[in-house]
Amino acid sequence: MLAFYLLERIVEIGAAGIRSLDLPPYLRSSFSQYLASEKSAETGASIAGTTLLQFNRMFTPANVATFCGQSTVELEIKGKTLVIFRLNPELKASVGPMIATTIQCFMLANAYRAREQPLGFILDECQMVKLCGVQEMQTVTRSNGVFFVFASQGFSFLKRTYGEKGAMGLIEGCKTQVIGQLNANEPAEYYSKQFGQKEIKSRSKSKSSGKHSSNSESDQPHLKDLVPLQELLGLPQGQFYYLNRAIRNERMARIPVLYETVIPKWEEKEIKQGITEWFRYRKVARANSKALAKSDDELIRYQTLAREALPEPEPDQQQPLPSQEDGNQTLAIGIASL
Repeated sequence: MLAFYLLERIVEIGAAGIRSLDLPPYLRSSFSQYLASEKSAETGASIAGTTLLQFNRMFTPANVATFCGQSTVELEIKGKTLVIFRLNPELKASVGPMIATTIQCFMLANAYRAREQPLGFILDECQMVKLCGVQEMQTVTRSNGVFFVFASQGFSFLKRTYGEKGAMGLIEGCKTQVIGQLNANEPAEYYSKQFGQKEIKSRSKSKSSGKHSSNSESDQPHLKDLVPLQELLGLPQGQFYYLNRAIRNERMARIPVLYETVIPKWEEKEIKQGITEWFRYRKVARANSKALAKSDDELIRYQTLAREALPEPEPDQQQPLPSQEDGNQTLAIGIASL
């Protein structure tokens, strides 16, 4: 909350006002990019306006109650505990980084310690938020009983969030993979090559007639994709290829196996019942929640703190910005001297 009002205060006093304040060196360095725009009002307004826009999207009673104040969730996960984070797609630009930071805090607080019970992080549509260092966590924390489940609908989504190398590192860190119907050639080619090839032999027969007639047969070995690209692009609903180190033979591990998943009727019924019960529970949980929106008096107090932290500069300390005409003249003189 204070950060938001400090940002508003920065916009009010401008770069020249910040420069005139007697701020500690480390604090002043935080404004270096903004101070660099002191002689360009348009650039400074653009920087401040873009930042304010992001904060304004977050500045709603529900979001403030969720992210500000004392947490109602224990950071250290013990026993059989289920913690669910949901990201509203409409607020992804502003709330997404804070959700990612919160998940990151849970990971750092729980993944790097030996656990009596396994701990799982399940991220559906994992490209929606970017988690730092998650590739290293996949490999380092496995011995602590920590596992990760990532779900995504394509390589392009992951690359847009994590970049080319980061996306491939995320995929390669998953020793167990479940591949359903793919919608693009790139992932289909990747997995078709990963599944490997098999050697098949085709037998050809030839027969010649005449004075010296003869019959001959020959076997011609050649390689064929174990799972063709077109098969991966056309997998029907409910069919998946599984890669797991436990699926092996005497020569190799992680042999691709095709499974068909059928959800039984009783489970479908329980899913529908669970959805109904969830909406009932959510009303009760919201009514009993300790997360409350800030009152008007609290918001005014934060505004006052922001004004005290960044007071109005003295008139004689403010340096007037050069006019547009002076700037053009200076530029002309500089070019002429070259």
